Amino acid sequence: MDSQIIELEQDTVNYNVVKEIVIKKLIEEGSLSKEEGEEFIDRCQVVVVKNGWFQRWCTKFAKGTEEKYTVRILEMYKRVMEVG
Repeated sequence: MDSQIIELEQDTVNYNVVKEIVIKKLIEEGSLSKEEGEEFIDRCQVVVVKNGWFQRWCTKFAKGTEEKYTVRILEMYKRVMEVG
């Protein structure tokens, strides 16, 4: 179990590195402005989510294999609180 967690942590780091490479290439090609790309890199993180029993059943039914994890992009928002 511990080696699986370490592997997932390293995979998550790798996915986020790839995300940054892709966004920087989009900026370089002019598809995104520098500000838009940097905001996306800061705001969005790639995460690995352990599937629940229903999701595993659906993927097994659809593809013939049971997927234990799903890779997703998680968008983070800053919560602004007013003090008054």
